[in-house]
Amino acid sequence: MDDLRVQTIAPDEVDACAAAYAAAYAQPPWDEVYERGQVAGYLRSFMGRDGFCAWRLSVGGAVAGVALGIVVPCPDGAFLRLEDFCVAPKWQRRGLGGAFLAEIERLSAALGCDSVLLATQHDVPAHDFYLKQGFREVPTAYMYYMYKEENTMEYRDPNCAYCVHGEPLAQFGIYICDLNESKLYLFKEQSHPGRVIVASKRHVGDLTDLTDAERDGFFADVAHVSRALQAAFKPDKVNYGAYNDNGGHLHFHLVPKYRNEYEWGGVFAMNPGLVKRTDAEYDALIEQIKAAL
Repeated sequence: MDDLRVQTIAPDEVDACAAAYAAAYAQPPWDEVYERGQVAGYLRSFMGRDGFCAWRLSVGGAVAGVALGIVVPCPDGAFLRLEDFCVAPKWQRRGLGGAFLAEIERLSAALGCDSVLLATQHDVPAHDFYLKQGFREVPTAYMYYMYKEENTMEYRDPNCAYCVHGEPLAQFGIYICDLNESKLYLFKEQSHPGRVIVASKRHVGDLTDLTDAERDGFFADVAHVSRALQAAFKPDKVNYGAYNDNGGHLHFHLVPKYRNEYEWGGVFAMNPGLVKRTDAEYDALIEQIKAAL
């Protein structure tokens, strides 16, 4: 359609966009009828915030759809997490949804995003629509997402510290460096000096999700880091642990241990919370590890 447009939602367009949004979400399987004023407030909360995007689809001047997204930075790029995408009922089944989504992919690329990640549910009509647009299912430990397999950037879980770094990672670790098939992190809890984490570069939940070559490379990285820990800290033993019941990203803890010292002869605690270091001490540990790699 020549009169189809996708543009950033302007402040004076919020009410019209809220009406289209409310109409779209008043349909099954959503039982709640979204009140227009409530939706308008929701839309305004997106606008003007760093990293948040709010677009509207219009046809002949009438608002036909709304899309809300968040640009999520990560270590090797960024992606757009599309939180809401809807086309009002009167405009559905005209090919507008596909055109709207394709334009959002183009706009997200202009924002520096390598991919679009859809936050969705498995049992909604939109699921089949997304499949037809080339998106694929990626269940995670937190939510249900879809993305395109041909994206230049590997799938990243926006809730995963190893995927996005930033504040999620700062809760427990510090990035050290990239290895061949993994990334290396210092674990902030240092009851065992030199404790680190080796995490897969790809967001996979299990060793069996890696290719044979990736698996061999991952374990080669683990062995390489272990040799570095032995050289740097002279432990009596390095313990290895992959406690991943509640996580969705493959990673191994490498824990230097010493005879007759803390937790010798037993299983190391996931996070005893006993010993933290200053920033300068963390930097010194990281330099010690890097020198031995």
